[in-house]
Amino acid sequence: MKKAKPNLKPVIETYQKELKALSDELANEKLAKEITDIIKEVVSRITAILDKIQTELHKYVEILEKPLKRLSETVKQWVAKLTEVYASVAESAVGAVDAIAQVIANYMSQVVELVRKHEEDIKKIATTVGQGIQDIGRIVSKAVGQIRHEVEDFVKLFMEQLKALPIYEVLKERYAELKKMQVPEQTWTIIRDMIDALGASMPTPEVGDLLQTISSYAEKHLKHQKVNDLEELKAIYNNAILALKSIVNLIKSQISQEDIDKLLKFTAVPLPGSSWFQLPIFAPIHFSPLKWLQSGDLPSLSDAYYTYRPTLNPLDWVPPYKMYGILVDSSNFYTFDRKYYNFKGACSYVLAQDFVDGNFSLIVNLEGGKFKSILLNDAKDSIELESDMSILVNGKPQDFPAHQGGLSAWRRYDNANLRSDSGVFVTCDMKSNVCQFFLSGFYFGKTRGLLGNMNYEQFDDLALPNGKIANKISEFGNAWKVNSECADVPNAEHDHGKESYSECANIFSGNSPLSSCFPYINPGAFRTACDHVATEAKSEADKKKAACNLAFAYTQSCRYEHVKVDIPSSCVTCSTGSSKVALGDLVSVKSPQTSADIVLVVEQITPNEEVFKDLVVPLIASLSNELKGKGITDVHFSLLGFGAPDQKWPSHYTSGGDLSFEGKSKNIWFGAPTTYEKPLDTVEKKIKWVKHQVDLETGNLRLIDAFKEAGDYPFRAGAVKSIIGVMGQACEGSLLPISLMQIRTHLASYAYRDQGISLHIISPLSDLALDNDKPSSEIVGFDSEHVYTLGDDKKKPFEGSSELRDHLKNESDTCIKVALGSYGSAFSSKNFLASKPPQRKQFVSVVSKRVTDSLAGGEITQDCKCSLHDGLHPKLNCRVVNRAEKRHG
Repeated sequence: MKKAKPNLKPVIETYQKELKALSDELANEKLAKEITDIIKEVVSRITAILDKIQTELHKYVEILEKPLKRLSETVKQWVAKLTEVYASVAESAVGAVDAIAQVIANYMSQVVELVRKHEEDIKKIATTVGQGIQDIGRIVSKAVGQIRHEVEDFVKLFMEQLKALPIYEVLKERYAELKKMQVPEQTWTIIRDMIDALGASMPTPEVGDLLQTISSYAEKHLKHQKVNDLEELKAIYNNAILALKSIVNLIKSQISQEDIDKLLKFTAVPLPGSSWFQLPIFAPIHFSPLKWLQSGDLPSLSDAYYTYRPTLNPLDWVPPYKMYGILVDSSNFYTFDRKYYNFKGACSYVLAQDFVDGNFSLIVNLEGGKFKSILLNDAKDSIELESDMSILVNGKPQDFPAHQGGLSAWRRYDNANLRSDSGVFVTCDMKSNVCQFFLSGFYFGKTRGLLGNMNYEQFDDLALPNGKIANKISEFGNAWKVNSECADVPNAEHDHGKESYSECANIFSGNSPLSSCFPYINPGAFRTACDHVATEAKSEADKKKAACNLAFAYTQSCRYEHVKVDIPSSCVTCSTGSSKVALGDLVSVKSPQTSADIVLVVEQITPNEEVFKDLVVPLIASLSNELKGKGITDVHFSLLGFGAPDQKWPSHYTSGGDLSFEGKSKNIWFGAPTTYEKPLDTVEKKIKWVKHQVDLETGNLRLIDAFKEAGDYPFRAGAVKSIIGVMGQACEGSLLPISLMQIRTHLASYAYRDQGISLHIISPLSDLALDNDKPSSEIVGFDSEHVYTLGDDKKKPFEGSSELRDHLKNESDTCIKVALGSYGSAFSSKNFLASKPPQRKQFVSVVSKRVTDSLAGGEITQDCKCSLHDGLHPKLNCRVVNRAEKRHG
C-alpha cells in the first residue's frame, strides 16, 4: 500500500517554480510597473490632501474654540439669571395670591353683615323662589311622564334602525355562536396562572383581590354557570373601594409633606399654556334651552337626535352651520329646521328673506299648486328661474350662464343653479321636481318665510310676518303672499295616518336601500309626505312618480350629508329610443344610425375669439349638412366653455334654456390667457410657477375639468359621438421624462376609444411644418395616418395624403396625443386665421368632412349598461365591443 501511494512532491515543486517565474515576469512587466506607480502616486496625493484638510480643520477648531468657550460661559450666566428671576416671580405670585385671599375674606365678612341687615327681605325672596320651584317641579313632573314615553319611542326607533342594518343579523349569529362556545380547561389553567402572577405583582394586596374577583365573575359567565349578578357585582364594587383606598394610602406613604408644598408652590405660578382654557370652544351641537322650554311642547328624543347629532360633512363642523330647505313637487315643503308641511299655493310667496339686513329674497311663484318660477334678488338685481329651465335677468330673457352684479346662474346636465354672493345657493332638478335652498349660517335667526327662520327649532317655523305662530298651514302660507290680490288658499286637513302606500314603505322603512342614511336624516317626514301624495294621486303611475320624487329629494339630502346612498332602482330606468332599460341591465347597440351627439369645448381666451366666430360657428351648419348626407339627420350640438379670467368652472351655454348650440351664443366672452412671466426673479413668480407644475402633474387644471365635464355628457345610445376641443394655445406637457400626465394621456385615449368617442382638436399648431421644403400653409390638419390640405375639399373619396404625413413635423402636445389615440385628428387654427375668405370656406369644409368620416366611417357595436351617475341620475354607459371597419387614425 505504501509503495502504491503517489509521490506529489515533483508536481508541487514544478508549480512553485512556474508561479515564481510568473511573479518575476509580472514584477518586471513594464505595464504592471506603470500601473503600480500610478496607484502609488494617486494614494500619495490623496494622503497629502487629507493631511492638508486635517491641518485646515485644526486651524478652524483653534479659531472657534475661544468663542465657543465664551458662549458656554454666557449661557451659564443666563441660566443663573433665569433661575433667580423665576424664583422672584414665583415669590411675587405667592404674595399676590395671599393678598387676593385677604381681599376675598374682607368682602365675605361684608357680605355676611349685609345678609344680617336684610334677613327679612331675604326670607320673603326665598318664599317667592320656593313657590316658583314648586311650579317648576310640577312642570318637570309633567315632563318626566312625557320623556318616559319618548324614551320608549326613541328606543323602539333606534332598535328598528339597528335591525335594519345588514350587519345586525351577522352580529346576532356571531353572538349566538359565542354563547355556545366553551373555553377549554387547559386554557383556563393558563389564564388563572397569569391572573395569579399579575395579582402578585400589584402594588397592594387589595388590588390583587379586585383582580381575582373580576376574574372569577367572568369565568363563571364564560363557563355558563349560574351566577347571582347582583351579589357578584356588589363584591366587585366593595373590592374596588378597598383597592382605591389602598392605593391612596400607598401614595401618601411615598410622598412627604415637603414634596406636596413644593408642588403647590410650583402650581401657584401662572403657566403660559393656561390661556388655552380661555379660548372659545366650538362644537357641531345646536341647542337653545330657553326656547325649548318656552315652546311648551318638549321635542321627542328622536327629533332631538336628528337635530343635534354630529354631521358627516366636515364643512359643518365649525359654525356658522350652513342649512337648507327643500321643495318637492311644488307643494311639499321642508324648512331649514326640517319641519314638513304640505301647502298647495296659487300665488307668489316669500320662501326666505333676510328681514334684518335685507341682503336677499327668495320668491316662489305657484299656479294651482304647480311650480312656475323661483326668483332670487338682492338690493339691486334679480334672476328668475322658470319651470322650463329658462331664466330672466332683471325681467329680461337671457341664456345660461348669466352674471349680474352679485347674482349668477348656470346649468349642469341635470339641474339649474342660482347663487348670490351674500350666501344663497339654489339648485333645481326639474325632471324630479325637486329644489334645494341653501343659506349661509350667518343668517341664523335672521330669515322668515315659507322655509322657516333657521334657528334649529321647529316649533316656531310657522311664524307669521308679525312674529306670531300660525295655528294652521293655510294661515301660515297665505300670510307670505307677495301679491295681496291673490285669493287665499283654503285649509286642507290631511289625515292619512291609517293609509299607507306600499312603495313608500319600501323606500322609507325596513330594508330600504336608503336605510344606511336613516341614522343621519329622519325618514319619517319623507314617509309622511310620500303616503300623502300617493293617496292623492289618481293613477298607479302618478303614485310611483310622486314617491320616487321624494326618494330623489331624500337621496340628494343624504349625499349632501356625505352618506353615499343611491336612489332605489325601482325609481330609475334608462332609455334607448322608445325602449326602457332597467338599472343594471345591458343592451347591445349598433351605430351609426340616424343621430349624432357633438360636444364643443371652447377655451375662452382672446386668441380664440376670431376662431370661434369664423370657424366654429359656420362649422355647425357644415357638419349638419355633411352628416345629413350620410343619413344622420338628428344632430345635437352642445357648447361648453372654460379658461376665461375668473372662470373657475366650465360653463354650459344654452339656447332658450336647452343645452343645445345652434351656431349662435350672445353671452360667450373671451379674456386674456393666464401667463407665467419669465424670468422667475421673484418669490411670488416662483411659487406660482411651481404650483402650476404641480397642477399639471396632478390634473388640477381648468382644461381637465372641462374635458371631464364633456365626457359626462348624456350621450344617447345609438348616436355617434364626438368631442371637438377648440384651444387658444397648445396644451402644456410635463417637464419630467416619466410623469403622471403621460399616464393620464394614455388612459384618456383608451377611455375615448372604449366609449366610441372621437376627439378632435383645433389648436394653433405653431410648429407645424414639412421636411420636404414644401409650404405648410395649405395644411388644414392631420391624424395618425394622413395629412389633409385645402385641396382635399373637392377630392372624392375624401382620404388625405399619407405621403405628406411621412414628411410632417409637429411637436404633438398632450391634447393632440389624446385625439390621435381616439381615431381623431388635429387642425391648425393658425393656418385658418392666415387664410383669405375663400380658403376659409374650404378649411371649414375639410374639417367637416374629416369629423364626419370619424363619425360615419364604419359600423361599431357597443354594449351599454344602465347605471347611476352621482347616485341619482340614470345613464347608459357604453363600451365598444366590435369595430366593423377601422376608421382613419
